[in-house]
Amino acid sequence: MRLPIRWPVAFDPEDHPADAITTRREWVEIDHDYEAVLEVLTILRLATATGARPRAALRIVARNGTGSLAQAFAAVVDQLDRGASLDEALSRAGSHEVVRRISRLLLSAEGDGSSCRRDLEALQGDLRHDRLTELEVGAQHLAVAVQFPVVLCILPAFVTLVIVPLISSVVVDLRL
Repeated sequence: MRLPIRWPVAFDPEDHPADAITTRREWVEIDHDYEAVLEVLTILRLATATGARPRAALRIVARNGTGSLAQAFAAVVDQLDRGASLDEALSRAGSHEVVRRISRLLLSAEGDGSSCRRDLEALQGDLRHDRLTELEVGAQHLAVAVQFPVVLCILPAFVTLVIVPLISSVVVDLRL
């Protein structure tokens, strides 16, 4: 299932004329794939579980991930290659909640040298739970939205097929 989410796509100011730049990032409407986010989290989790530091894990995501989240982290890797600190590069990755949460996890792992595998697993679980909740709410709204057309379509058919013949047979019997 595809979710419409607005993701920031980082760009290099040198690629654009100065008068065309209004912000440090362009906001692009992307038809974002929920599975791609889980894929990126899985890649990060597996990379950190094997002992890769956050910078190396981001490089693995940039090479192997798909979707806009992987593109945002590819931009982070580009910033790291240009000499930016991890904190600086991740702050430019975007302001979406998932990006911020992953950034906090990676920064804490970089700072104290610990693995963030369990935290990434928890984040994946949270995202799955949030998605399941969204789907359940959508199913509840669908049940309410379908009631009106069902009543409009089935009630006239019921009246035509059951009530009208019953009334007409009663009327015919009364005339005899």
